[in-house]
Amino acid sequence: MPDQNNTTATWRLAKIALESGNFDDAIALGEQLCEQNPTEPGIRLLLGSAEIGRSKPKDAIPHLQQAAKLDPQNATAWKFIGDAFIDLKEWEPAVEAFLFAVQLEPDTSLQHAKLFQLIGDRLKFFQLVGGSKDRTVAIGVFDRWIQTFVGENDLQKALRQLDQYFGQCEMRVDRIMFAYLSRILMFMDRGEEAVEVFSKSTFPVENASASEDKDHQTLQSEYREMAGSYDSGEVAQHCSKMLADFAIRLIGARPGVRVLDAACGTGLVGLHLQAWADEIVGIDLSPDMLAEARKKGVYDKLTTGDISVALKEHGGSFDLVTCAGALYHLSDLSGFFVGATSRLVPGGVLAVSVDPCADQWEKRATGLGGFAHSRRYLRRMAMENDLKEIDTQILEHRAHPGFYAAFQKQ
Repeated sequence: MPDQNNTTATWRLAKIALESGNFDDAIALGEQLCEQNPTEPGIRLLLGSAEIGRSKPKDAIPHLQQAAKLDPQNATAWKFIGDAFIDLKEWEPAVEAFLFAVQLEPDTSLQHAKLFQLIGDRLKFFQLVGGSKDRTVAIGVFDRWIQTFVGENDLQKALRQLDQYFGQCEMRVDRIMFAYLSRILMFMDRGEEAVEVFSKSTFPVENASASEDKDHQTLQSEYREMAGSYDSGEVAQHCSKMLADFAIRLIGARPGVRVLDAACGTGLVGLHLQAWADEIVGIDLSPDMLAEARKKGVYDKLTTGDISVALKEHGGSFDLVTCAGALYHLSDLSGFFVGATSRLVPGGVLAVSVDPCADQWEKRATGLGGFAHSRRYLRRMAMENDLKEIDTQILEHRAHPGFYAAFQKQ
């Protein structure tokens, strides 16, 4: 019979090795323990965790599955099994593992977050490749989550239960979970519910950190690094096309249209408007992004500047002012609205996209790097600048719901 003191000491050393990232040592010690007590689920869990730590998920799974078999109520084992299958890019067993984890610990947000991220990513993949049958499978998994969580197929009850567990929590992982869920609801064409849920991922503006409220120097530095690869990003391509199509549908085909593209970036909106507009002018804070826009040859003029200031100082009048996927950098949109309105001809249209929050607030920090704005806030900004709302839609924005809004100068 193994010496209990030696076993306890070995177990303590194995945990220290795992926690400090010495995964090889943790495995060596864990294997010693496993020989002494092969039916102890904690030892199998330690070995599986260490294998994941040293990027060997395939080797981790047998240990983790054995841990779950020895202790079927161990939600942590199922979560780690899910993590291992995610690393192996195996969608179905990962989903099954997190469904088990949710069932065992419904009041632990990490299980929900992992499952929502998996379903949301899969729905996005199916949308891109056009796999409608597979998309149905993914939505079916979401329905199974509802049944697992509340014991029946009632989305509203599940949302109320989530809100009860996590809605008031300040922890980042809990808030991110709601952002993942909002993405799934967008894919299911439940826009209002998606906005309501995304709002629960936000927090008061006064609690915003430097990751949300960035100064000009920080933004210029970030965009300098991403300028060369920005156009390859799916989010940027999507938001730009969505806003351009939105504006074209509202204004229609007519001769002599002049466009001012605020926060034009690398010129993706201009690229979609070039065949429709007679003149396109762009403003952006980042010289590096403007250098990429210049290469496209679709802008008649490009100006460097903060849109809240540069719009007021810019000469000329325009039929359309656009701002796609950039206003989330600003908490206060009053300067932008004043500047944009000053550039519009009577009857001209301002078309923008923003991260959303529910009307019980005007603006919130997102925790995803930026700020969300409500329809109530956008309408107040419009009214204060003698703009009339002509359309507001809930569409996908930065991989979650957003408001695409258009206002006309009186």
